[in-house]
Amino acid sequence: MNGFFAGQLDYILFLYGLAFIILAAVCFYLRKSERERLPWGLLGLFGLTAGTNEWLELFITSLGGSLPLDAVRVPVMTLSFLFLLEFGRSSVLQIHGKGPGRWVFLPLLALTAGGGLAAGWDGLEASSRYTLGFTGGLWTALALFTSSRKRGLYARRSLMAGSLSIGLYAVAAGAVVPCLPYFPASLINNDTFLQMVGLPIQLVRCLFAAGASISIYVYSQVYFKDETGPHYFATRFKYLIWLSILSTIFFLGAGWAAAQYFDHRVRGDLKTTGETTAETIFNHLTSVLKEVEHGVTAMAGSPWISPALISGKARDVVNANSVLDRYQRSLDASACYLVPERKPPL
Repeated sequence: MNGFFAGQLDYILFLYGLAFIILAAVCFYLRKSERERLPWGLLGLFGLTAGTNEWLELFITSLGGSLPLDAVRVPVMTLSFLFLLEFGRSSVLQIHGKGPGRWVFLPLLALTAGGGLAAGWDGLEASSRYTLGFTGGLWTALALFTSSRKRGLYARRSLMAGSLSIGLYAVAAGAVVPCLPYFPASLINNDTFLQMVGLPIQLVRCLFAAGASISIYVYSQVYFKDETGPHYFATRFKYLIWLSILSTIFFLGAGWAAAQYFDHRVRGDLKTTGETTAETIFNHLTSVLKEVEHGVTAMAGSPWISPALISGKARDVVNANSVLDRYQRSLDASACYLVPERKPPL
């Protein structure tokens, strides 16, 4: 099972990013129609940047890893967590009328930068998840839950579902980080999660992100119903259901095709590179062995070699060693030596 999901990681990342892009679209719709409630535009910016981050990771995975692209992906991920954190902070402030100001970003950003200085891009990703992703996700979950208590029944249920999904996403995205040689990243990381659960953490995050997108989408439709009336809402809702089904089929098919294309292309490039490398190594070894063989043939014909093997006298051995030293230097070999043949006992 681990091998199956590992082989489909590119497709999982595609769906993961798509879930966030859908969340962004829904939040931007709510931003126009529900301005007085929550700052949905910030959550939309989180979805947009988080989706971009996952698709960048998909591209990097297809290339087999790339440090220059990590220099783009990790800051984009950090920016997405900042949008999530600000949505949670400003929403709670808007609901309760009190709460911390933007100064709270300073200590969190300092801790995030410390991780980058300690362990490079992986350290920056881990510290960003710990400080910004975990905090921002829980803060956003709290804001949605608090806001749900002031809504009608159906709106309350959808917002509570969204709160639960984002809260679980905060744990999955903020507590499980790349493997690093310090606690807690050395104990709870992507590799240990895969070994214990049998699922890649990206798939789990994808499911929670999809849950949040669906919940916020349902809330947007419930809100639209309150604004336009039940009859118009029912007609529009049926249209949106069919449009959603067709769009989902299209995106799933297109994503699968794109993932398979990149997978086959990368595998083909790796195969070609491997064959070229193997051929180069073979040719090099063949050339070296032929050079050694020619040197052995030349040494065998030297008049100073055979007397040392036949008589074993000190003078002949000294002469043979002198010849072997010259061959060793000319061939640039580690050592040249004689191995006398041992005849089996009668």
